[in-house]
Amino acid sequence: MLAVGVIVTTPAIAKSEPVLASVDWVVSQIEPLEERINALEERVDELEGDVEDLQEEQNN
Repeated sequence: MLAVGVIVTTPAIAKSEPVLASVDWVVSQIEPLEERINALEERVDELEGDVEDLQEEQNN
């Protein structure tokens, strides 16, 4: 995460605060999506394994 420590506030820093807040918001939106994507990828791997097992059973 981004951390900014400033003793004196300048106009440039004041203008950057909304940008930093926007970056934090975007990151907070992406992280849960990334977790869901990872969980779905794991589930797809499990299901692919199940399909392979069923195909082997069917061939025997």
